[in-house]
Amino acid sequence: MLEEDEEGTALTLISEYEPSNFYYKIMYKLTGWISRGLTMEQMERLAECVETAYNKEV
Repeated sequence: MLEEDEEGTALTLISEYEPSNFYYKIMYKLTGWISRGLTMEQMERLAECVETAYNKEV
């Protein structure tokens, strides 16, 4: 979701994971922490790319 305010534009990302069976539930419990870490790293890189592209246009 994109929202604009006085400071600029904010991107809100809602990500959900719903395991389809017991095996995936267990695997998610065991590896979920690393998935969250990787996702946050990718979101930070996305923010940097967007800021760089925006600053080039201005």
